[in-house]
Amino acid sequence: MSLPPDWRTLLCRSVGPHVPSSRQESVEVVQQRCTTVSKSRQLVPLPVVFELQGLGDDQKRFLCLFCLHAILQLRKNALAAREVLQHVLVFDEAHNVFPKEQYGQLSVPSRLAREVREYGEAIIAATQQADVAESLIANSGIKIILRTDYPKDVEFASKLLQIEPKWLPKLALGFGITRLPSRFYSPFLFTFPPQPIKNTTVPDDVVRQRFDDLGGARNEMPSEHAPVAVTAKEHELLVDIATRPISGITARYDRLGWHPVTGNAIKNTIIKKELAAFEEVPTATGRVKILTLTSLGTEYLAAHGVSLPTGRRGGGAHEYWRATIRGILEREGYTATEEFPVGEGRTVDLRAQRGRHEIVVEIETGKSDVQANIEKCRTLPATIVFFFLTTALRDNWQEALPRTALALTRGDLDQVVRAADAAGAGLVISYGLRIAEYAVFLADLIAFLVFIWRTTVKFLKGLA
Repeated sequence: MSLPPDWRTLLCRSVGPHVPSSRQESVEVVQQRCTTVSKSRQLVPLPVVFELQGLGDDQKRFLCLFCLHAILQLRKNALAAREVLQHVLVFDEAHNVFPKEQYGQLSVPSRLAREVREYGEAIIAATQQADVAESLIANSGIKIILRTDYPKDVEFASKLLQIEPKWLPKLALGFGITRLPSRFYSPFLFTFPPQPIKNTTVPDDVVRQRFDDLGGARNEMPSEHAPVAVTAKEHELLVDIATRPISGITARYDRLGWHPVTGNAIKNTIIKKELAAFEEVPTATGRVKILTLTSLGTEYLAAHGVSLPTGRRGGGAHEYWRATIRGILEREGYTATEEFPVGEGRTVDLRAQRGRHEIVVEIETGKSDVQANIEKCRTLPATIVFFFLTTALRDNWQEALPRTALALTRGDLDQVVRAADAAGAGLVISYGLRIAEYAVFLADLIAFLVFIWRTTVKFLKGLA
């Protein structure tokens, strides 16, 4: 990862005016600086750059793995809406962090990168050759290829973009080809202007001047939110919101044994303190407002030892429809499980089973990576149901869905079980026909082999 030349000054800006002159002294300054950063969340809002020059390969990989793991744990505990962009990590010379793996193996960096994406962490990785982990490339949504003429890279990039190999060596300076995961499915050519600074050492004075022009250094690290005074009843309501995220207000008051006047007063107080807020969710017949925790509310509960749900949440609308569809399936005798694992650290929103019939449900509100969810479900041995919050979203992704998948919207709730059962029956029939075809083929093959054997025996007897 590239860094401005005055990185040492930036690292020690709260330690003092002295700039370290040696590696050992730099390490001591970093250690002093780290004592002022007690939590990873203090670094995340800042534009931080790590210069790895001078470190060995193992040290480079360790530092990057540490950052990935720290951010993953931070996102998991924050309980923010999943698959909504929160932060971006940029890796230059990505082969140093994500080395090419042996076939069938998943390295620790690739696994962490795959998991952290679920929590709104974007990764931009750049490398000069296709010598990085295949899992990193496979899980990258946007792929950008500049000019390349090495035969192995040309073949790989052409298959990745689904274009003819002859075009890649012909790309001029300032041109590239990209492929997007959505909106536009064909690769296209784009241009970019020449960079004003290239292959040039930038003096520290220039970097400092540019840094000052952009606002200069901050005198203090961003502080944590000031402690919020929370009463016992407010705490009870916050815990109820965390454990029952889609419950209605009246149900909450009944569960807590509060009069509506008392409950409304407490509700208004936690909203005023920015511990909770209302989220408007579209339903089959209209809209409802659901009281949800803010990031400050989740931080408060975590700091006070409240055990929060570990399931990956996707916002009020996502959770409302997951609970609604789960209720429909359970009333029809299905056993439903949320966040059901399907391998490689991935999960589906809902998995329901009744007897031998299995249904997998993915709920799309427009905030998640729909293409990744489609690929995740494509080979699952179950009836696949994609529930789209709007018809426009469904129509946009209809053609990309697996051929046997069901695409439903809010107006199709009464068809969820019927359509799934019909699809399941069709799946059974399809498998039955396929088995019958294999049986006929096997019988024909055996008959052919018997014929060959008898003909060969007769021929050998004739020669004797």
